[in-house]
Amino acid sequence: MAVPPCGEESRYIVPSTVTEIAPFAFACAMDVEYLELPSGLLTIGEKAFQAMRVTSLVIPASVTYIGYRAFHNWTTQQRVRFSITEEAAHERYDFSEEEVKRLREVTGEAVGAGDWANSSAKFEFQK
Repeated sequence: MAVPPCGEESRYIVPSTVTEIAPFAFACAMDVEYLELPSGLLTIGEKAFQAMRVTSLVIPASVTYIGYRAFHNWTTQQRVRFSITEEAAHERYDFSEEEVKRLREVTGEAVGAGDWANSSAKFEFQK
């Protein structure tokens, strides 16, 4: 699935039937301030959310794959909230122990999650 044309929506709810967000689907979608992903989403493509303005994005527990630089160019004011625990993220996304620790940090510096983060966003996990 891909985002609607620029300037049409500031709030966007991805339909519940969508299981994959295409590469670059929301890249540079500066008009989208609120984005809701469906609970059955499985795949997030390469740079799918690059340079968006949303302040927070919840990644459903159903997601099994996050593409290269999915959150590229996000700022320290933006949050990516996972609906799974740190331990589950470590297993599912093949994080190293160091990456999991860095993801948990709440700093102004870039944090990492393998090749898909490349972002200054803060990553949060379910307790």
